[in-house]
Amino acid sequence: SFDIIATENNTMITITPINPIIGHGANTPFTITLHKGQTFNCMATSQANTMHLVGSHVVSTKPIAITISDDLLQVGNLADLCGDQAIPTTRIGKEYIAIKSQLNNNLKCLFITATQNNTKIYFDGSTTATTTLNTGQTYSTYINNASTYIKADKDIYVTQLAGVGGELGMAVLPYIPCTGSKKVSYKRATNRPLDFCILVKNGAQGSFVFNGSSSVINASSFTAVPGTNGDWLAARIP
Repeated sequence: SFDIIATENNTMITITPINPIIGHGANTPFTITLHKGQTFNCMATSQANTMHLVGSHVVSTKPIAITISDDLLQVGNLADLCGDQAIPTTRIGKEYIAIKSQLNNNLKCLFITATQNNTKIYFDGSTTATTTLNTGQTYSTYINNASTYIKADKDIYVTQLAGVGGELGMAVLPYIPCTGSKKVSYKRATNRPLDFCILVKNGAQGSFVFNGSSSVINASSFTAVPGTNGDWLAARIP
């Protein structure tokens, strides 16, 4: 499902679900009006993976926030709600990097969604497209290496599942170079395994300080992201 919340009064929102949602059919636009703080829920009518709502189209006359979620995703005996806040098409791009987590190897954990027809998707510097997508279509795949470089000839969304074993989380990835901060804080909630997946421009890999120590995140932990000509490096730090 996805939830739309208005930030201003008299916000007109046109929704075109890619698959049926409760109360509305697939590929048929409908318009609602929300006031500041009001929320509209779009929930799929089926739990089948082929009936998910990725690729649905939302246009608003005023700023809104959209939260996407999937409740639940199950791996073995484990199940988690996964989700993130969606980002507008003005904040997506053509290049992304994903870092492999400790999820079970048999899980497809990258989901690439096209916003324009005839969008070609390339991996790790290859000059041969792995797939071609039309507007709203999604391609799912594994992360086979420690990190992977995704490039398209038109703007795309990339969403990643990550975690440990069957414990799942999900994030909409920022495109490069529109990513990064010099300071990040994190609160650890349990004593379960915890990794930091770090992406850095080459030349800055020896500049990290963790809780005041420069010996935790070392330059030697980073490896080049395939297909980036050594411009980007990645590491997974336990």
